[in-house]
This record gives sequence, C-alpha cells and structure tokens, in this order.
Amino acid sequence: MSIENDGSNPYIGYLDEPESVDYAINTLETGGVVGVSNTAVFACVSSLSSVEAGQRLFNTKDRRLTRTVGALVTSEQLSDFTDMDRCSPDVRKLLEDPEVINNTVADLAFVRFPIKHSVVAKMSDVALRMMLSHKPEGDRGMPYMQGFVSEANTEFKQLEKAMHHKKLPNPVITSMNISGQPEITEPEDAKAFCKERDIPLLLNRNGRNPVSHGSFPIFEATPHGLICVRVGNISTAVMRRILQPILSYDLDQTSINKSHVQALTPSHVPELWQQNLQGKHARDAIINQRLTFESAYRAA
Repeated sequence: MSIENDGSNPYIGYLDEPESVDYAINTLETGGVVGVSNTAVFACVSSLSSVEAGQRLFNTKDRRLTRTVGALVTSEQLSDFTDMDRCSPDVRKLLEDPEVINNTVADLAFVRFPIKHSVVAKMSDVALRMMLSHKPEGDRGMPYMQGFVSEANTEFKQLEKAMHHKKLPNPVITSMNISGQPEITEPEDAKAFCKERDIPLLLNRNGRNPVSHGSFPIFEATPHGLICVRVGNISTAVMRRILQPILSYDLDQTSINKSHVQALTPSHVPELWQQNLQGKHARDAIINQRLTFESAYRAA
C-alpha cells in the first residue's frame, strides 16, 4: 500500500489500489467529493445523490449553481440517452452504436448531446439542475447533457467501474480548479487544492502526460452536425482523423483553445498521416502514444 498520509492532510492514495478506490467510493456514497488524476488533467468527481452533494461539489470549485457539470456515462448509456431525432444523420452514425463510440470519442473528448425526454423524466431534481443545459444554437430550450465515456484500460477506469457497480446516482466529473482559473495538471498543485478543501485525492502513478495535458475537447451533437465547442488536450486536426470515416465535413469550431492547455498535435503522432490512419486505427495510435509516454514517465 502506497498512501501518503501524515494525519493532518486529507487522504491521498492511488487509483490502482483497491483500498484507495474503496475509500473514494465510501466518500462518494456519503455525498463527498473526490479528487482524481487521469494523466491529462486533475478532476473532481461526485455523485449527485442530493442537493447537498451537488452544493458540496460546486463549493469545491467556487462555482455558481447555474453552471452544469459533465456526466460519467458508459458508451451504452450515451447511445441510449441520446435523442437521435435531434441529431444529424452523421451524428447518429457516431452515437447509435456503443462500439463506434468506444472506437472514436471514448477517453478523448466530452460529447454534449440532446437527451431523450423519457430519460429526463426519470432524473432527480438535483440532476436536472446540475447536469442539463438548454443552450445549443438552433435547438434552444431543448435539454442537453455533456457526457464522458472512459473505455481504455486506464487507472481511472477502475474508479469509474466501481461507481457504476455501486450504482451511485448521477456520477459526474469536472475539472479541478476554481471556476475561471486554469485547470490543475501538476500533482503538487492538486495536493494543495485538495488539502485546502479537505477532500481525498487519488493519484495516477504515471504522473502527468508530458505531451498532452489540460481540459478535454468538447463536441456538440446538433441537428446540423458535430461542432467543436472547446479545443482541448487533443487538437481538432487529430480528432478529425478519428472521426473522418463518419463525418463528411470538417469540424466547425466555435471556440478557441485555452492558452494553458497543451494539445496533442499532428507532430506528436505523424503516423496518422504517414500511414493514412483513420477511425479506430487513428484512435489506437493516439492511445498507444499516450501509453508510450506514460511508460517512459514511469521508467524515469
């Protein structure tokens, strides 16, 4: 067991330790917030089981309750929750099949999607308030949810699987930072943040990815196609290679990259173009690239 505790700090463990995952699950079951690392950016995870739990999460970030947070969903849930009638044909090809989701946007980007009214009807008041937005242009007033699918065999996946196994209601994830300030990508900064707010922290032994770090991209599924609303730690040009077999157009971009995000660019994965990799093969190359750098980090 490798847990850094001196009696005064909040609990600090590792995502690959079952006892640390159990501690995190117990915290979430009682309405608490847990800090986690996924090598790209540190995040805060919660289960919106009550208004108090949601308030605790938003207080951790000094965030207004009028903002929303992203849901941790499986690819099957993302496919089942999406209102396909409010998606363009190419977006339906992306989201209708869980296997296609796993082979494209899983682990790499958030997807903001129109949610079925039948799903909304089953959601609690706290989930409705904190997980849904009604802002997409051209579809104003209709509910949308922002979801993240974790599929690759990463250390973070163990916590995500445990949350779903325990059937924790409304598992959500949001960047670890004070709202409006840069996201946290360094372990020491994460430790200081969690100590100040008295929340447990689960680290990834691999540390931070030296090539790509910061917030994830966000793609919005609309009746008019897929739109990039935030350029994150993977550039739009690289994501385009993954989505190319599905999309017949270039990704529209409605916002620019944040200066503190270091994105994975074509120069980091030249084989995408040298070998003309697309779709699943392009995604596998990116995942392998990340694992290569993580292995190098671990060896160092």
